[in-house]
Amino acid sequence: MKRINNDTKLKSYIKHYKINDIFSKDVSMHMKLFHFIQGEYIYQEGDELNYFYFFVEGKAKVFSTLANGKSLLLSFYEPLKILGDAEIVNQDLVTVNVKVISDAYCIGIPADYVKQHLLTDIKFLQFLCSDLGRKLNRCSKNSSINLLYPLENRFASYILAIETKEFATNNTLTFYDSLTEISELLGTSYRHLLRTINAFIEKGILQKGVNGYEVINKIPLQEMASDLYSNQ
Repeated sequence: MKRINNDTKLKSYIKHYKINDIFSKDVSMHMKLFHFIQGEYIYQEGDELNYFYFFVEGKAKVFSTLANGKSLLLSFYEPLKILGDAEIVNQDLVTVNVKVISDAYCIGIPADYVKQHLLTDIKFLQFLCSDLGRKLNRCSKNSSINLLYPLENRFASYILAIETKEFATNNTLTFYDSLTEISELLGTSYRHLLRTINAFIEKGILQKGVNGYEVINKIPLQEMASDLYSNQ
């Protein structure tokens, strides 16, 4: 994480997403711009909440760690999303992992300021309630997906969900994620995932590259993925 001292860029995000409209008063003087590089964590489970974030550029995946040490995919984030709302309301430690898929920017407000000055702001609280409701619906849907949809549908959706501007260069998508990590996130075994990958290769959807897998036919993936793991 790196603090970006660029008032012009900060103000452009605030204006574009109408972030100040969420509050009853102007709090832009308390906002700071942060840059996260690909693979970096914005939040990790068990951390203290130092900043309440607005996710304004990039893409991230959200997952939780189970009691057996494995991880389970909850959602993907694209702008505009807020991070830290449940922790702010519950006065709790961070409860999920948020890992950046592509370079990302967040606008942060110190958590102490939010707790002391904004939790009495009715307009802000209404926004929090609405956002928490959407997150609850999305997590419920994605949990059902993990239980009820075949792995090929979930894997197809996962591949498309991690697509970024960098991946889209020359109309190709290459993913380098650890297969062990993907299998855990999708709630399946490594062997089952490997069989699914081999089936995709046989169908002409993927091909093995030097360091990862390249999508060579996106249409079947889109048909299988539908709107699974949608961040909406």
